[in-house]
Amino acid sequence: MALSVYRLNTQVECEEPANEIQVTYHATDVNTVCSGGGTSMSIFSDSTGTLNGITSGGGSGSGSGAGTDMTGGVTNPCNQGMDVVFVLDYSHSGHYAYWPILKQQYTTYIGNKINTLSGGDYRVGIVTYEGDTLLSSPAYSSAGFYQNLPAGQKISETVPGGTHFITCWQKMTQANNTTVSAVLNALDNSNSNSTAVDGSGDMQPAGRALLEVGTNEFAGQWRNGVAKFIIVLSSDDADETVSYMQNTVLPGAEQNQIQHIALQKNNTGSSPSLAYICGATTPEGSFIGNLNLGGNNWAQVDLPNELTNDCSETTIYDCSPIAAGWYQEVGDTTAYYYDGTNWTTSNDCNYQVTINLVNSGSNVSLDNIASDHTYYGDADTYFIDMPYGTQFTLTNTVSADSGYTFSDIDATSVITVAGSGGTISVVTDSTDNSLLVTAYQISGTVTADMTFNVLITASANQNPQTASIVVVSDVADPFDANGQNQTPSGGITIVKHTPSVNWSDVSESYAGKSSLSHTFSETPGTTCSWRVNLNPNPSDYTLNNISSTASYSSNTIRTAVNGTTTTNSYITGSFTMPSTSGHQIRYNIGGGSDQPDYTYSLTAQISSGGGSISGAPYSQTYTGYTGDQFNFSISIVGSTDVQIMQILSATESDSNISNVTINNVDFTITGTVTMPSGGGSGDVDIVTRTQGVNHTFSVIIQDPFTDNASYPGHQFTGQTGSSHSQTISLQNTDSNTTYTVTGVSDNSIPLTSSNSGTDIVLSLGSMPSGGGSATVTVTGSNVAKQYNYIVEFKRGSFTGSNPSWANTDAQSVYVTITGTAGSTQLASYDLVAPINGFFNAATVSENELALSNARRTYDTSLSYNNSSPNIANIQVEVAMPAGGGSGRVDVTGIIEDVAYTHQWNIYTNSSSTVVNNISTSLVNSNNGVGVCAYSIATTSTNGGGYSITFTGTASSSAENFHAAVQSSNTTDYEAEIGTFSNTSPSGTVLITGTHVIYVENTYMKEGIAFSFFMPGKDPRNTTQYADITNLEITTSLIAQTLSFTLNYASNMSGVTPIKSSDTFTGNVGTAHNYSVRYQGDSSVSSFNVTGATSSGSASITKYISSPDVSGSVIMPSGGGSSTLTASGTVVENCGCDFMSTPPLVSSSNPTFSGGSNGQLSWTLTDTCGGAVTLIEYKINSGNWINASGWWSSSSVGAYSKNGLSAATYSFRFSFGSTSACQYLGAVTLTNPSSGGSGSGSGSGSGGGKELSPIGGPGPEGGEGIE
Repeated sequence: MALSVYRLNTQVECEEPANEIQVTYHATDVNTVCSGGGTSMSIFSDSTGTLNGITSGGGSGSGSGAGTDMTGGVTNPCNQGMDVVFVLDYSHSGHYAYWPILKQQYTTYIGNKINTLSGGDYRVGIVTYEGDTLLSSPAYSSAGFYQNLPAGQKISETVPGGTHFITCWQKMTQANNTTVSAVLNALDNSNSNSTAVDGSGDMQPAGRALLEVGTNEFAGQWRNGVAKFIIVLSSDDADETVSYMQNTVLPGAEQNQIQHIALQKNNTGSSPSLAYICGATTPEGSFIGNLNLGGNNWAQVDLPNELTNDCSETTIYDCSPIAAGWYQEVGDTTAYYYDGTNWTTSNDCNYQVTINLVNSGSNVSLDNIASDHTYYGDADTYFIDMPYGTQFTLTNTVSADSGYTFSDIDATSVITVAGSGGTISVVTDSTDNSLLVTAYQISGTVTADMTFNVLITASANQNPQTASIVVVSDVADPFDANGQNQTPSGGITIVKHTPSVNWSDVSESYAGKSSLSHTFSETPGTTCSWRVNLNPNPSDYTLNNISSTASYSSNTIRTAVNGTTTTNSYITGSFTMPSTSGHQIRYNIGGGSDQPDYTYSLTAQISSGGGSISGAPYSQTYTGYTGDQFNFSISIVGSTDVQIMQILSATESDSNISNVTINNVDFTITGTVTMPSGGGSGDVDIVTRTQGVNHTFSVIIQDPFTDNASYPGHQFTGQTGSSHSQTISLQNTDSNTTYTVTGVSDNSIPLTSSNSGTDIVLSLGSMPSGGGSATVTVTGSNVAKQYNYIVEFKRGSFTGSNPSWANTDAQSVYVTITGTAGSTQLASYDLVAPINGFFNAATVSENELALSNARRTYDTSLSYNNSSPNIANIQVEVAMPAGGGSGRVDVTGIIEDVAYTHQWNIYTNSSSTVVNNISTSLVNSNNGVGVCAYSIATTSTNGGGYSITFTGTASSSAENFHAAVQSSNTTDYEAEIGTFSNTSPSGTVLITGTHVIYVENTYMKEGIAFSFFMPGKDPRNTTQYADITNLEITTSLIAQTLSFTLNYASNMSGVTPIKSSDTFTGNVGTAHNYSVRYQGDSSVSSFNVTGATSSGSASITKYISSPDVSGSVIMPSGGGSSTLTASGTVVENCGCDFMSTPPLVSSSNPTFSGGSNGQLSWTLTDTCGGAVTLIEYKINSGNWINASGWWSSSSVGAYSKNGLSAATYSFRFSFGSTSACQYLGAVTLTNPSSGGSGSGSGSGSGGGKELSPIGGPGPEGGEGIE
């Protein structure tokens, strides 16, 4: 337990004690403390380290047994409240592992533990720290969440090597776990009014943050009378040294009694600074290293447990008197009573030991404890109420249960039920041969209140018992399974099975009935299993419906039966051997034992002669016992084709068939079958005489003819299997009609049908049994006669050019029409326009009576468009005259040329160049064919260009277009034509030099000239030219030379660049390095360039290496200019070098406690005394006050003050006109320890002119004087 001195604000004298004594306390009950109960606490003494030493008059106490050198304190100060500040490493590498875990686990584990330990009286603060060697503001500086914090909660200070950022995101407020969790979740997030990103710095100023929180109360003022913790989370050590922790951080932490807990990835060797501050304070904190900060264990286990330990192991000494009551030092056996003034009595603690005897054996019992035993509690409990150290030995025995013989004590064991600090042992005759085999002995010493269970495991062997099984057959069955008398009557023979031996035949005891008996001899509880088989008697009989009836010699054996199973072949069962002998179970077997039935199978067949057996195939099965007779009868019948004339013979195959008789009146065979033993089978073979029967087969013929022509039907006659044929001729024909037979079919298998011309040939290959019929179907036609008519199509005169008939150059073409007289048909032929031509008009006429309605129909399926048809289908209707004939159709008309269209897209291959400024002033037609019309539109393809649509006949042209090719960014680049690519999305590409001509020229510096010639686009051409041409011009850019001026400036007073500007030339995007040095004038002692900004949008990098700024400029579009302005800190001349010769202080303490006659004096060099512009002072932690009217006496370089009380007096000297020229000093005056005058102590620190804004530690303060 950690000892802590609580420094009272009242300055009451309370010396820190030398010894801490851990005790238990109870106000009234000595037994509570004797049994280890009561309240755990500490009392303190200078003179002795034990409670016995205090009570026996040790130290400065007086009186018999009444030492008074003791005082009290507060154990576990967390119970009175907790102030906790989390100081969190927020640097780039320091927080990424632990922060997600802290967010997730704070409320459930850490916050809940703080709430529990403090009883709900807690305050929590959140502070982060980081720093950056390059940036002057943190990554979250733009977050509203950060900007809205009060200025007093944000520290951003420039230090050698970079800038520190220390932020209090949440000050300590009462019971604020919910708010703390919300703040943790808002951090390591995104920048907004309610959240902030994580830190990005590469510095870890943990020591500076601990100073601000512990000494300067950055996260809120620490409360008095509560436990105070700073919890540091970081993966690395602080940037500050151990010396900084010792000299700067520790004094304030000690003053406020703050414990530091550091959770680290490192061990103490790798983090010496944080390890030091955790172990240097009183009360002492904790350093927990080698942690996996990315896992949950530190948040769920390590930190909560450490808080519990640090709370419970801390006692704060507060000079309070101890309370009246019983006290016992931890580890001692004597309790002492304090009445508030003196120690009046002591008590050697009696302890109660309870021993319960527990029987864990079987078939044994533990003998009762004698009621007059010294330690008798009850029959199986010893109760020992004796002083500490009393020894005891207890002996008892074990007995076997009735029906058992004792064997041994097999094992013993002791179970502690309650209490601690005491033990007992148990022995038997195996270790102490003086004991009986049935005895056990317990021994021990009274050392504490204890309760034990002593488990005795003993065993005993059980005595064997006997019981018998008897099985008796009561079966004497006179009837078989069908209820008929059977001889002999059926019975059962009992046959042994399980056990296989020691069965006895006891038939004589049961009137000669088959009976067996078996006697079991086993220990009680043993399962006795048995089985006997049940065999039929006689052996070929069958057992059925077998059952058993049990009778028992006692109810004991009845309840011991586990179960019985009875089947038609066996009976089996088991029972559990009772604890007594002489029992019997008898089973009487009942049921049927039936004579069996055998079967005999009789078959018969006709082997020769014909006919059939009625119901064939013939088979009869007879069932009976040996010697039974059965009569049979077999009937012979004819069929459709066969008539029975006589049964010639019937022969049996088996001697068990007898009395075979033939009856040729009704054609039957009779006989007798006698059942042999085991059954059997036999056969009767039959021979007959028969004759055949005549049948008819009818045929109907169906014809396909539409007039009166038809075929007659036919009928065949004969016996089954006879063959027949017949030819049938067509009747009722018309001589003016042509009859044709194309096929013959029928619906009968035995009939075959075919034709010879119009005659039908029928063939019946085999007369079916019983005759039959069939239908023959004839296919064919009757057709009237056909005539021919020839139509001549003749091309006449056409305007423009001549068309041609399809597939011929002849002027006339001929079409032959075939049909019956009076029928009307259409004759037609295609007239085709020449390539690139179309029908403007076509006139059709005819000059014969058989011809009518001559006309033309245009076909545009192969035309360029629907308005330019190039096929005319010439048609005429023909009415067929008798005998046929011929006639002519004449065609005249107009042919014109087709007008085509074509789209030509011209653009470049890149969005950085464009085709523009097209000129048509020189466009003309020079080939003498025709002018091609055109229309021009712009296109946005890539950088942009033109889409020109041409309209004209084949070979028409539009020539001598001009267009410029330029850069899209003419400010920085010029275009240069490389190559041309002539493509089409579909169809054949137009031929360069024939259809399209294009060349590079100098039109508007860089351009092209191009001409267009319309190709023929008749769909009937082999080559189908595309409707769209894309002319893509491959271009490149030539960069222009640009100029950029970078001007230099400074916003630091007295600091200017050594040159005013640099001018760079080059292409857009090129990089140009610059470097400029800054210098201070006479008003500047020193300066430090910390940053630089530039105007305009040009990309300018800045690298600061004070006094130089360097970097590179990326040439912007069009060039231009920018001003680079350096910023930083400037230290003006302070007027004196107070670092080399700092102010000196001397002091003297008040001469008596509470006095106000202390004194202090400051002395400065003449130069520094003349440079002083301001002196301020503050007392203890008060505010700074101007000291101009405070001094008792003052002159240049000398200041003194009298009439001072004990306190700490801090001073701030300012030189020159800047806060960089400051010196800090402090003097502490204390009350004398024994009434005499004392010496004051002082210290100081100064900021030299080369430091900004506050420097490092200065010289030590002046020595105090007696």
